[in-house]
Amino acid sequence: FSDSEDSNGSDASKDFEESDDEIPIQKQKTKKRNRGDDDGSKDFSNAITNILNSKLKSYDRKDPMLVRAKKSLKKFEEDKLESKAKRLLSIEKKSLMDQNRIRHILPSAGDTNIREYFERERAFKKVAQRGVIKLFNAILSTQTQTNTSVSNNLEKQKKKGFSINAQKKEELLNDISKSKFLDLVKAAG
Repeated sequence: FSDSEDSNGSDASKDFEESDDEIPIQKQKTKKRNRGDDDGSKDFSNAITNILNSKLKSYDRKDPMLVRAKKSLKKFEEDKLESKAKRLLSIEKKSLMDQNRIRHILPSAGDTNIREYFERERAFKKVAQRGVIKLFNAILSTQTQTNTSVSNNLEKQKKKGFSINAQKKEELLNDISKSKFLDLVKAAG
């Protein structure tokens, strides 16, 4: 404000000048760095020695660098506990799954009929093997019978003068129905 306004006696200017709410602005003094030969190693070494020379409790002496970083230590411990809990849960879950999956095939040591059990299993195995062999032999014989019947039908049609191509041969093979096939398997077996 200028002196002329102050002399006029304006109320607004007096109120503004007399207010006690003014906060003086103080500039913080900053430490100027010596940009010459200093690379910061001296300050760093001072900081490290201050940290290492500070008084530590006995349980903090094993890890003196992280003593003041309580949040990171808590987070680290929580993560460690959480990972351990997850690992234990996964082990328990796997053991439950394995427990349901594993069936005891061998009889227990206290069972007196172990020899009979193995002989019975061996007999079942032989019966199953014989059945599979008979099934495959029956299928093979029906395939040969159907091929011979199809070739006989084709020869008959050639004698009559019909032209035969691959499509007609395929139709004749498909003509044999499921029931005919099963009848041929029963007859062969």
